[in-house]
Amino acid sequence: MAARSSSSSAKGWLAGIVLLFVVVGSCNAGSDDASSAAPARTPTTTSAAPVAPANPCPYTSSAQPAAYDGMRGCYAGGELVTISRIHDAATYVLSDGRTIRLAGVLAQGITTCAGKQALQLVNGIVAVGQQVNLVRDPGAGTDPFGSQWAYLQAGYAQDVGSTLATAGYADLYAESGANASYLQAIAPAIRMAQQLHTGQFGPPCGPALERPQPLVTNDSNRTYLRNQDNEPDPPKRRTGRSGHPCLPGERDGDGDGYCKEGR
Repeated sequence: MAARSSSSSAKGWLAGIVLLFVVVGSCNAGSDDASSAAPARTPTTTSAAPVAPANPCPYTSSAQPAAYDGMRGCYAGGELVTISRIHDAATYVLSDGRTIRLAGVLAQGITTCAGKQALQLVNGIVAVGQQVNLVRDPGAGTDPFGSQWAYLQAGYAQDVGSTLATAGYADLYAESGANASYLQAIAPAIRMAQQLHTGQFGPPCGPALERPQPLVTNDSNRTYLRNQDNEPDPPKRRTGRSGHPCLPGERDGDGDGYCKEGR
């Protein structure tokens, strides 16, 4: 009887252990299922992307001047555009299909000597695919071919028309819709280029600057410079009454009544 009771106790003890493992396993499985479930999403708010200004200025700018003159840095009232094609130094096609003509200046065509050099100058500051700042005066119209008169700022707010004028590759063009401030700003640069014979006003596309040529007189002790071809010859040196009175038939070189005194 004692053996049977001990055997029953062992069986009961084993059954209790098995039951304990079953309960613990089921609890762990429940916790795994709970952890694997996707967490509940909390509602989030997203802020709208900032809206770019209609006429952005890509460079650091001070106060916007009343009228564009190309000399005060980036003009804040400009429009950021992309160059699609450069027709010549003063004509540009934009990526949106518009054609722009530089206001205030007149550049020669690319078939001319000066036009090729002007285009080479422009290619150093403006390239296809580059973004530039486009500025238009209020009420600016178009040329006879439908191109819009405008100003372009490239690089660090470098005005393209003013650059052409300073280098001597532009004439002043008041009929292009440019304002008076811009014309007054670039006119001195064009006049200076004409006087110095630079750009299209000098070689190899224009005449060279004429240098004064020395003219030696009969007086071997002095050399005179003639500045212009229409100036008269410089006066000859007078020696005063250091010679001898003229005799009949002798030549009085300076008209003072004495001969053989030099000229």
